[in-house]
Amino acid sequence: MPQAPKDQQWLRPANMRRRPRRVIERPATLAETQQRLKAIRALIRQHQAIVTDTKRPYLERRRASQAIETLAEERNALVPWLQTLQERERQARNESRRQEHVALMARIAALNDDEPVDRTNSESLLRAAYRLLVGLAKASRVTLSADEYALTDLIRDVLVGTPAQFPDPIIAVRPVFEVPASAVAARERLQEIKQASTLLHQRASDPQGDAGDRKEAQRALDRLAAERAHLRAWLTQQ
Repeated sequence: MPQAPKDQQWLRPANMRRRPRRVIERPATLAETQQRLKAIRALIRQHQAIVTDTKRPYLERRRASQAIETLAEERNALVPWLQTLQERERQARNESRRQEHVALMARIAALNDDEPVDRTNSESLLRAAYRLLVGLAKASRVTLSADEYALTDLIRDVLVGTPAQFPDPIIAVRPVFEVPASAVAARERLQEIKQASTLLHQRASDPQGDAGDRKEAQRALDRLAAERAHLRAWLTQQ
């Protein structure tokens, strides 16, 4: 068989396998990796346009083809690295949320600690009022209305210094719902809640989803369930 020209022998598979593997530097951050992959995709498109342009010289198209292979090799090495960085960021985000959750629950739990009431300190009085409301509700000595539950939650949020963003509060959030304009409007809203709950159930139970997204979906489900119970109770009284 005739020998290929020397300037084309690098294309032969046997020689390709003997080429030393290029050392590919991995960017240090997720943003840099994403930016580099974006640049690689753009460069590959540019070189592909050259390769497919039959009006260009053969050597130029060959160099573009070689550049595509080099870029593809780098891309194939960076994609797993990108996934690794994304997983690290996800774990760090979840750990940060977990620590925030633990700190918030500790602050909420501390509200129930018995402590002397300082009559000259408004925060001390507010903490005492919160403990009183929670204690009465938990002991079933009083039945709080929706407005009273909302006020209790507001006091709690003010005392811990942040709005409640996590489940498992000492008193479940009981939002105040608007009275439906009519029975028809209530039934329409119940149908909307049913459809929204179906989608939220999928998000809340998705094992591949972000933990924060699942928690947010579950909180939304809880709010819809409370609204559904309110609407059904209102309909039975009509």
